[in-house]
Amino acid sequence: MKNPPNSIFFNTFEERVALARQRYFEEGRAPSGLVGGNVFESWLRCERQGIKPHDTPEFNEVTKSRAELAKQRNHQLLLAWSSRASELERTLAGTACSAVLTDATGVVIACLGMHDINARTTRNAHRIGVNLSEEAVGTTAPALAIKAGAAVIVKGGEHFFNKISHMHCAAAPIRNASGKIAGILNIAREGGPFTFEASALVSMYAASIENKYLTSAHTDQIVITLQLNPSLLDTPYAGMIGCKDDGTVVWQNQVAIQLLGQKTVSGNLSKNAEITNYFAQPLAILLSIANEKPTPVRLISGLSVWIKITHPEAGLSGATISTQVSGVQHQQIQKRSEKIPTQDNFSGNTLEKSTEIHHYPEIKKALSGSLKECDTDIVVSTVQRFKGNISQAAKSLQVSRGLIYRHLSKLTQKPE
Repeated sequence: MKNPPNSIFFNTFEERVALARQRYFEEGRAPSGLVGGNVFESWLRCERQGIKPHDTPEFNEVTKSRAELAKQRNHQLLLAWSSRASELERTLAGTACSAVLTDATGVVIACLGMHDINARTTRNAHRIGVNLSEEAVGTTAPALAIKAGAAVIVKGGEHFFNKISHMHCAAAPIRNASGKIAGILNIAREGGPFTFEASALVSMYAASIENKYLTSAHTDQIVITLQLNPSLLDTPYAGMIGCKDDGTVVWQNQVAIQLLGQKTVSGNLSKNAEITNYFAQPLAILLSIANEKPTPVRLISGLSVWIKITHPEAGLSGATISTQVSGVQHQQIQKRSEKIPTQDNFSGNTLEKSTEIHHYPEIKKALSGSLKECDTDIVVSTVQRFKGNISQAAKSLQVSRGLIYRHLSKLTQKPE
């Protein structure tokens, strides 16, 4: 015998949600334990707006100017979405699901997978320019993801409006370099529940889009990829840190924040962080001891992780430099640099006359040719003189930063 709607005993999710809606919308009682806190709080906010569950939601488009502005402001985000859209569409092809990308306010700026002509609600809601925010369409996954700042799933009757209780949707945020929400990825299915773990899937693709968004928007920065297992370094589950060549951290993805044990306030990262806050060695040392394989390092916290470093020039071609922090190699670098005299009399591509020059054939070599032919020792010494600031070292030597990186990477290359 099926349990009555007002019974405290229920067998299915649908029965539990039906009881929650009865208690709250009909009896005015809090549906404690029947729906998640995020869903109930959204119901409360919707009622404060004066809307009713039996009303018909209107999936209205924002003005053309606002829709166009949303696309212009999110150009880099749309490029990142485009790089993953084909793969996502292939993944969802047999699931009767569609996907949309919204901006930080909930306005749809891209969509895919709307092939079912009978999915009328989806075809109406998943149009570029439609506002999917809570203020516009009540309780939905993209609306909750904006409010909660985390991946969420809203199933059936958890939606505020009765007329979209046949919808199931899962959404996850995509963050920018400041840690704030830049957009929302939403996957929806009409007419029945998901046949797979939608929350995990949307989270993975949101992370993949976020990683592409962060790296493509900051192509002039060094990227450190890290994870507990080296097999995860080239996946969406990798942590990523973007930093300037002086070691200043500019951005981190959510995985990196977790691995580094950081705390955020309202999604914002701490400003003026240095790479030495997380690693025992400065960035110049990490670059100078690079080799071709991912290798383990120890964070300041004591945690051991695997890392890879991609510098700007390598990033353009897709090449990756893996780094291994080693005390022995660090001592070797120190010894190499100690034999080079102080660079105080070194400026541009000329050296002041010095009685010590004939003792250092590598400096004589720099005098007789282009600085691009100078010995790696001079590069190392100059980098150390500027305390690891690659830009200043490159400016002093009048060469590109890429040349500095290449010289530093030669320190651990095996002779042919």
